[in-house]
Amino acid sequence: YDIRNHYREDGKERKNKNMNKKLFFTVGFIGLLYTLPLIFSPQANARPGDLMYESTIGQPAVNFLSTTSAVTKDSYGNYYVLSYGSANSKVTKYTANKQPILEFGAAGTGDGQFNSTTYPWGIYVDPDDNVWVADTGNHRYQKFDSNGNFILKIGGTSAGTGDGQFNNAYGMTFTDDGFLWIADRKNSRLQKFDLDGNFITKVTNAM
Repeated sequence: YDIRNHYREDGKERKNKNMNKKLFFTVGFIGLLYTLPLIFSPQANARPGDLMYESTIGQPAVNFLSTTSAVTKDSYGNYYVLSYGSANSKVTKYTANKQPILEFGAAGTGDGQFNSTTYPWGIYVDPDDNVWVADTGNHRYQKFDSNGNFILKIGGTSAGTGDGQFNNAYGMTFTDDGFLWIADRKNSRLQKFDLDGNFITKVTNAM
């Protein structure tokens, strides 16, 4: 969820009666559009005043809004805020009371690191409360446990067209039967995986 789209340039909340119900994102294929509905729930209510003024761990108060690309929420009410930049590529975990309790990640290409040039675009929590990050510029998705420990990655640090490879890792959604669909943006396709990162199938514009 890109929190910047929730507010106008003058700081006022955008009016959208369906914001708390569903968020739709569209993956464009040549001559064909696939639209995936996301049941969005409480994270659609995140406001800059609720989270963004909080300090990072051991650091002075920071306005996250200028470097935040996404925010999500787990089943316990904790928030995960994804930031970007050479000095700020990380995930910060907050309690439901907005207290920072954990940070993980750094700029780079190693496991648990995020590309700082093409910043990580999305953060998601799966049904087991594991955290997934769309590491866009590194063309991969990374999975962490709720304590920030790296579990696995799908894709690599360079773009590819094979199964399980990506060109511009962009977004994902989880299905009720325990799978995830991933948007492989510049390859104009969707790829399906299980939660252990195993490739299952793909949908492309070549049908």
